[in-house]
Amino acid sequence: MIRNLQFSGSSRVAGRGPCPACRARGQDRTGDNLIAYSNGSAHCFSCNYHLAEPAAKVAKIKSIREALHNGKVVDFLQFPPDATSDLSAEARLWVAKYGIRKDELARNGVKWSPSKSYLLFPVTNYKDELVYWSARNFSGHGPKYISRGNLKGHLPIIRKDKNSRTKSIVAVEDMLSAIKVSRNNDAFMMLSASVSMTDASRLSHQYERLILWGDQNKQIQNATKRTSFAPLFNKGCGVILSQKDPKEYDNLHITNFIKQQASVPSPT
Repeated sequence: MIRNLQFSGSSRVAGRGPCPACRARGQDRTGDNLIAYSNGSAHCFSCNYHLAEPAAKVAKIKSIREALHNGKVVDFLQFPPDATSDLSAEARLWVAKYGIRKDELARNGVKWSPSKSYLLFPVTNYKDELVYWSARNFSGHGPKYISRGNLKGHLPIIRKDKNSRTKSIVAVEDMLSAIKVSRNNDAFMMLSASVSMTDASRLSHQYERLILWGDQNKQIQNATKRTSFAPLFNKGCGVILSQKDPKEYDNLHITNFIKQQASVPSPT
């Protein structure tokens, strides 16, 4: 239970809430390690996680304080506290295998967590707040891919040009494939390995055609979804059938796959 606390002095304790760093390690079960102060900062005396006063962080702390004042339980998504843009040698080699450039990783906010050996791929909302992240686990323990957050209400799209949209949108299954495809065409990340009817409906308001490009084991499923999604789009829905993931192809092959599907009529 979150408690509102006060003490005399220049900085007042506004309340307590869950510490994201402790939570990332499976700690702070009671959700009260993080102390929020009236000056817009916050600190955890358990792990020394500290939130300073830059504008974006102040806004988040203010929203925490408001929630605390209203008696609500507060939680927010964060990367592991040691997340950095400096990737490990193993992660750099893995990314380079698919021809992904350093500037593309930086532009899409890709990070590395040394403590967890996670290569982190973020999804942010229109306020540039982190709402979801997926990770490639290089630790050798546990699942290879891990995710946190909630994509409900969010469309993880990477655009070819941030100032305009392409006519079609290509749905792929992972961040590296989306980065690779976005060199040629707007890309949608099917981070749950599927496009829902709700996703397709929302995409149809922004794009004329949806192209599904998934792993081989998803091709039958995508062909079925193609029939369902086609009526939503002005120019229907297509499916790319390939032997490999999109990220494993070079730019020319990706361009040709998309061009071929752009002209294939949808089933009626």
